[in-house]
Amino acid sequence: MCKSGTAQGLGLQYLLLAGTVAAFVGGVSILGGKGGVLGAAIGALTVNFLNTGLVFYALQVHFVQLFTSVLLVIVIVFQTMSRVFDSRQARKSLLATIDERKTSLLEKKRSALGR
Repeated sequence: MCKSGTAQGLGLQYLLLAGTVAAFVGGVSILGGKGGVLGAAIGALTVNFLNTGLVFYALQVHFVQLFTSVLLVIVIVFQTMSRVFDSRQARKSLLATIDERKTSLLEKKRSALGR
């Protein structure tokens, strides 16, 4: 019996990066709980088109992974800034509601004391 070929532990590591980027581009949240199958499929198509275009542009695999990694960083920064913006908007809304309640309570107190 003869054994041929060898196993490589990191043989398909580029698929892990591409899959992660595809999920995040498709709208899956970094913290989980958001996203869907359709978004992930759109993300997979987007990353596939990016990889195919870069390969047809005759770039080496290292540069394709570099561009994919840069896209991952951009998506993570965008999701983080979006989450920060949403939390600030929610806080502003909460503070505005508190101010409205405070104003109405003060008016009621003034009218009760004025009688």
